[in-house]
Amino acid sequence: MTRILLAASVSALALAACSEEVETDAAVDTVETAATDTAMADLTAAETVDAQSLEDILAIESATDRREALIERGDAIQNALRARFETRMQPLQTELDEIVALIEEVENELLAGAFTEAAPIVDEARACEGGNPDGPDFTPPATAEDLPPSAANEIIGAAFLTAADAEACVYRLDSGLRLRVDVANPEGLSPEGGETVLVHYEGTLPDGTVFDSSYARGEPAAFPSDRLIRGWVEALSHMKTGESWTLIIPADLAYGERGAGADIGPNSTLRFKVELLGLPLRPQTLGEVDAGDDG
Repeated sequence: MTRILLAASVSALALAACSEEVETDAAVDTVETAATDTAMADLTAAETVDAQSLEDILAIESATDRREALIERGDAIQNALRARFETRMQPLQTELDEIVALIEEVENELLAGAFTEAAPIVDEARACEGGNPDGPDFTPPATAEDLPPSAANEIIGAAFLTAADAEACVYRLDSGLRLRVDVANPEGLSPEGGETVLVHYEGTLPDGTVFDSSYARGEPAAFPSDRLIRGWVEALSHMKTGESWTLIIPADLAYGERGAGADIGPNSTLRFKVELLGLPLRPQTLGEVDAGDDG
């Protein structure tokens, strides 16, 4: 059984290496360099130095010793093949890393542009007086009944966003995020990209079902401001410490088609109450945080 498994493993690596050669040569025909020669040298060394030759192994009388020698030689070839494969793939991995870094740069550029465009809207929302902190009042449309969850949530979400747009002091950003500044603090500080934030929050579905609440747990939550759903990331970049906002987040800025857990189905639009209590790395922003306050 060990011999069969080992042979299968070595064959799989050999096939992967052969497949990789064809694809790499087709995509990057300039990679035939000293790296390949080094990898081949590794393979030769493994065959001639790191393990007995196959002829010598087959001449061993003891079946137990012969088995151990075959496994040792198989391991040596397997390691050499893996080293060769990794060496040949390194140029592509380097390019992939560069692409990932460039994508991050472009995303940061887009975020900076979106921030600049949204800033005047947020300032207007901050100055707006009135509105319903518990709104919008909403009843899911009957047309969503008896539909699959994804389709039903899409209809409910569209109706909920329409209801939110009709509310006083609710503002829509270009991304589709809706927000209302329930408590403003223009003199507060905003988190910088990725900075840890301390928040109290409550998340509800359009029908009012609470799916997550730091208030219910009795303590605020702290997390990096850029490791959240897109709607939160955008909102937190504009929020100031000491402020409380209501967010209406479309599905594409939340969990999208995949949903999250048992409570947030696919294509769910979400409503959050968010209080930015402070920035833990800047203790002067924390003040006296009442962990049990439910707003």
